[in-house]
Amino acid sequence: MGEIVYRPARSSDADGIVDCALAAFWPVDGTSAWDRAMGFAPAQDWASKKRRGLSRFVEESPERCRVAADGRLAGFVMWAPNREDMVGAVENLAVHPDYQGAGIARRLMQHAIAALQSEGMRAIKVFTGLDANHDAARRLYEGMGFRDIWHTVTYGMTLD
Repeated sequence: MGEIVYRPARSSDADGIVDCALAAFWPVDGTSAWDRAMGFAPAQDWASKKRRGLSRFVEESPERCRVAADGRLAGFVMWAPNREDMVGAVENLAVHPDYQGAGIARRLMQHAIAALQSEGMRAIKVFTGLDANHDAARRLYEGMGFRDIWHTVTYGMTLD
């Protein structure tokens, strides 16, 4: 691992961001769990859906995305302010598995927090899973002062 540089995202980072997210998140996404639990064949490939969403975010709001790179994209964070309630959200945070455990996620979160604070947000929320695959994320958020606010349950029923 070379020296990590933290910088604003550029549109040319979109492919690296997608690759990083797919490596970091696979196979933890809840969409695939929903399909399995309901006995559905995936209506839409998870990776394709994630690719479109991340690419759109980088294209439309590169100023709300920070990357960590050493020549290769190591991680990224995306955030969004909500001007109605003045509560910002961390939309995506990912560190490529080859770079995990080096403090990159913490630094990226610090950038997102500072950006949302400078935009006048009064609080920040972040959503994560409750399964073991999200243990490190929960430790990070709690270690940075985020509090566990509420848990949700998703119910499903097939309609024949």
